[in-house]
Amino acid sequence: MTEARGRVFISYRRKRLAETNRLVRLLHDRGIPTWRDIDDLTSEPTEAAIRAVFADPNTSGAILWLTPDVDESHIIKDVEVPLAIRRQRQGDGFWVRIVLADGLDYGELTELFADTLGGEDLAGWNVRKVTSPRASADDISQLAVAALSDRLTAVSATSINPIRVVTHAKGTMVLSSENTLTLDWTRYFAGGPPNTTAWRAMRSASKQVSNVLKQDVSHGPSVLMSGTPSLPAAFMLGTTFSTRDGLHPEWTQRDPSGMRETAWSIARSPDSSVATAAGWKGGLTYREPGASALAVLVAINDGVSDQFARSRAHLPEWRAILRIGLTDQRDLKAEPLTPEEAASLVHLTIDKMREARAEVQGLKSMHLFIAGPAGFAFMLGTMVATLPPLTAYEFATANGQYVPSISLTT
Repeated sequence: MTEARGRVFISYRRKRLAETNRLVRLLHDRGIPTWRDIDDLTSEPTEAAIRAVFADPNTSGAILWLTPDVDESHIIKDVEVPLAIRRQRQGDGFWVRIVLADGLDYGELTELFADTLGGEDLAGWNVRKVTSPRASADDISQLAVAALSDRLTAVSATSINPIRVVTHAKGTMVLSSENTLTLDWTRYFAGGPPNTTAWRAMRSASKQVSNVLKQDVSHGPSVLMSGTPSLPAAFMLGTTFSTRDGLHPEWTQRDPSGMRETAWSIARSPDSSVATAAGWKGGLTYREPGASALAVLVAINDGVSDQFARSRAHLPEWRAILRIGLTDQRDLKAEPLTPEEAASLVHLTIDKMREARAEVQGLKSMHLFIAGPAGFAFMLGTMVATLPPLTAYEFATANGQYVPSISLTT
């Protein structure tokens, strides 16, 4: 039986390397691991290795990037394509996507593989045609989304529950057969805080993942999020799963000791009462009358104010500053947040942000500075749909200052 959460085989001619490079990056951004000769083939004979990959149940699907010169490739024509088609014929969840490029037409497709596929009509398969000589960025993006949908459709046909979506931005990226999607964003953080282009790419990936999840599993298995994202990345992920959409993913949060994990969900608390009773509060102070930005400082497991002050040269003028924190000293390592308290603290933060919007005249934007768990940032993101434009800030350890990361119009 095919493991629906396994790798996807990429078949292509080397002259299409630039296009498949982009495709692989987009698939990894959206959580789909791949197998491609240039990345994964070692010193073993090529044909034997490829046959082994197709015989492996952990190969979940294949994308066949076909061009007229495939006729010159024994490996593609006589090995990769026939093996992919035969795996799909088994009907055990293996899926195939076919891309026609460089002028290859539907009629030529069947003729091209007449000897190896016994007259199989490939024109009726999941075929996408690239009309220009080279695939555009939009062509490749659409193919990545189609592959994402194929993967989740195959997962939905199994008894897998929950659907696990893991996001890696910082630290080492780890693949696991238990994860439905493993979003690999580590390359965006390798050189320090990501730039605007990188955030745009991550935002596009997270929106497409959430959209396909809402379509394919909204009435099926639960969705469990986890990983090692930065706080702005966790917040951004949350914004693509608005509480108004009907899909309510949980976040697997590890406690400060690293020994225990609990599922956090905004549904754990209906309001801010638990957080208020635990000593959390929000306070608003006014600054520059002519400014239009609100700074929101949320100090949970670390301080924010000192780092915020050191970052002054890179920040806007503030109309007001909203500080969220504990009224009393508390060792959050010894007494970490409970799932109910964390959800309630999100409600308190949102309540205070809305009160500030109503109270502060001329407010046009909000800016988030969070020192806390990724699960809090994720849940906060699910609740901000009706607030003014928001910018989340990344703490750069290299200089000990905050830098702007993702800006959203909610």
